[in-house]
Amino acid sequence: MAAQHLSTAHYRSGFIMEAAFQFDPSMTMDQAEDQAHAANISVAFRQHARIWTNTEFQDYLVPLKERQKVQETELYQLPHQGVLVRYDILQYADALPVQEMLSGADVPLLLMIDDDRGLQHAFQAAFVQESSGRKAEIAVVSFDKGTTNYMRNYTVAGDKPSCQGCQVADRPDPPTLRRGLCPAG
Repeated sequence: MAAQHLSTAHYRSGFIMEAAFQFDPSMTMDQAEDQAHAANISVAFRQHARIWTNTEFQDYLVPLKERQKVQETELYQLPHQGVLVRYDILQYADALPVQEMLSGADVPLLLMIDDDRGLQHAFQAAFVQESSGRKAEIAVVSFDKGTTNYMRNYTVAGDKPSCQGCQVADRPDPPTLRRGLCPAG
């Protein structure tokens, strides 16, 4: 089973302020399926609209496979225990607590959000009062998620090593950096 993890970090310190995981252990897939069939209403109006039922998940995979967005659907499955939370709900689950934490701050806020449409919408909705009052600005940034922190720091420093003990002559090759290895340890 593949599940997403989303976190919000402070820019300068790297401190994780909020983290959300795309999994809920409080109910079973059978319970989710039973509640969905019993309600017999649109997903948006169900009590547990935030979770995938097996039927909905399998129906979601069919067009992806037809459009060849997914090669093997066997890699995509639901948990055997607990339930998988829908990704759009996960994004709001990350944005809303961050807004709650920062709402009392009497300073201007600059939020740098990953270039992901759903995440942008979640943070824009969560921070609508702060944005409209010019207390918060939201910047959308794109970055390579496969890059290690060492490589990011290395790139930002303009090809200067960011760890202690590294010399410019010791500069490792990019594949080494992508694995997170530093010649100085």
